[in-house]
Amino acid sequence: MSILQDYEKIRKEIGQRKYNAIEKYLEENKNLLLSDIYYKKEEWDKFENWYSENISKLELENKPKCALIGADGNIFNLMGMASRTLKHNGMQVESKEMIDRVTNSKSYSEALSIIGEYVEIIDEQSLEEEDEYE
Repeated sequence: MSILQDYEKIRKEIGQRKYNAIEKYLEENKNLLLSDIYYKKEEWDKFENWYSENISKLELENKPKCALIGADGNIFNLMGMASRTLKHNGMQVESKEMIDRVTNSKSYSEALSIIGEYVEIIDEQSLEEEDEYE
């Protein structure tokens, strides 16, 4: 297996969001390689601590748009809509991660905030207008 295939396998296993976070982590820790973090438990634990401290600061690049404004406000409905949007965009790992975080949240506003970390929340009309221009 080539190094690129190995990196692609790692990306699929941990998800695009965490893979992107590792890239940011490596920028701050120039003496490390992706393989150091992924294969060495001590380095992985350091990364996980950094990730949990900085997760709210990290944004998904090119978050998929999801028309939640005006939808039934039941948090399970919104979570399901966001999950489908993520899966439709090939982000299955992120979908599972989002669902886990939302279902463990302590309040409606926290759950909604978590959803907003994964998808760009817009209204149906904006989504339709964007589709017209593509």
